Amino acid sequence: MGSINVGISGFFSMDDNPGESFVPDISLLHRTDDGPFELYKCSGMGRITVLKAIRLGDRDNPICREMLRKEYEIGISLNHPNIREYYSMRDFPGLGTCIEMEWVDAVTLEEITGECRRNSRLCDSVVSQILDAVRHLHMKQVVHRDLKPSNILVTRKGMNVKIIDFSLSDSDSHLILKGNAGTPMYASPEQLGCRESDYLSDIYSLGVILRQLSSRRRYRQVAARCMKENPEDRFPGIDGLRTELFRPSRAPWYAAYAIALTLLIAAFAFMSRSMSGSRDIVPPVREVTAPAEVPSPAREAPALSEVEGSADQRDPAPSPQERKIGEKAVDASVIDDIFREATDLFEGME
Repeated sequence: MGSINVGISGFFSMDDNPGESFVPDISLLHRTDDGPFELYKCSGMGRITVLKAIRLGDRDNPICREMLRKEYEIGISLNHPNIREYYSMRDFPGLGTCIEMEWVDAVTLEEITGECRRNSRLCDSVVSQILDAVRHLHMKQVVHRDLKPSNILVTRKGMNVKIIDFSLSDSDSHLILKGNAGTPMYASPEQLGCRESDYLSDIYSLGVILRQLSSRRRYRQVAARCMKENPEDRFPGIDGLRTELFRPSRAPWYAAYAIALTLLIAAFAFMSRSMSGSRDIVPPVREVTAPAEVPSPAREAPALSEVEGSADQRDPAPSPQERKIGEKAVDASVIDDIFREATDLFEGME
């Protein structure tokens, strides 16, 4: 093997043959029983993409064709790292007209909801990216209308968010398919009531998602406002929502440390008081009957030990039963309550 010039860029090895034929390998990714669309994984031309096609039985349906075209036009207008990228719309053999989109190696937010509830840092990172993406949508005059955990991907590498599926989305520049749409569990009251809706419906859906992702006080408060029945009572936009959700505590830093120290001292005091119970045993009182006084010849005063008795006679060791009565077990639930109270104080400090 010859020497390597460390100053020249290049491949260290070649695992594939650049001259081989790039015949697309297409396999089914996802199909629903009630939806008109199917997703396929397409490997070819040196990369992996996702194809969105109309199901065979619905390919002649003009509404389905318009939905596919509208989704492509909305998707191609968006350019954000947290939104799935749309490449093209063209015909594929056996599938008909398809949207070609970015392949994302990821899991859905639905699959990691439990992990987000346990890991506050991960939760905040994911939510921050979601808000960035939705803010971009709204700035482009696009309403998603179907925000939910299954339409939000989180990459396996880097935990980056990708919002997907704009099949029900709407924009100010489109005149077709303007009726309300969405998933009932995440849809706003105006969507469900088939009343006029706009980007505030996305705010409502975000509130449902926030409530699922975290039980922290700040999340609960923000979610409650997002989910107000009257749209005018919700956050007017993503910026206000983000500011309220991630605003720093108004309490000075030393107040937080003072609260933590106070609660810690209280916990240790409780433990010390509980553990000291075994040392507070009062020995049982034993009645001693004085013997009848009998005259006796004078003699020297008895030794002090003869009068007072030995130490064991004065303070007998407690029996096992007496020790059991005196001992007090530490109530762990009280300690848990103390630290739960501390957590709520940190999260809710204004």
